[in-house]
Amino acid sequence: MTFEEHVAHHRRADGGYDLGAAESARAAEIAASPGAVDELARKAAHDERVTFERRAGEHRRKQFTQGFEQLALLDLEVLIPIGDGIVVPLGDMNEERIRIREDLANENFLKHSRAYDAESTFWRQARRLLPPGGSVGDIA
Repeated sequence: MTFEEHVAHHRRADGGYDLGAAESARAAEIAASPGAVDELARKAAHDERVTFERRAGEHRRKQFTQGFEQLALLDLEVLIPIGDGIVVPLGDMNEERIRIREDLANENFLKHSRAYDAESTFWRQARRLLPPGGSVGDIA
């Protein structure tokens, strides 16, 4: 049973949901299932990687905004992703790796700009279709 399913089973009298009880029930279920523990271990490791990548991204963005104007302030150990889960220290970025990184940055920009455009278009259309004082649920 997923956490969401546990939440559905722990509805309170006032119509809300008891997340603490759902969490306890889910924890007991996981503790009783060795396979679930392995899956959670993989998820925990993945979450740690995401946190590491996010933190590295923050350091990288600070480095990029600083630029090359103050060479003494360059942190050559800042990790730069170059694809397929591979990162290299800034100090090891050569011409080929710079080209790969530029391509990744361009690809990322295009992907996000398309997503932004799609979401912006969606909200403009929704606003046009909304009945006075209504919500998106009234359109469907």
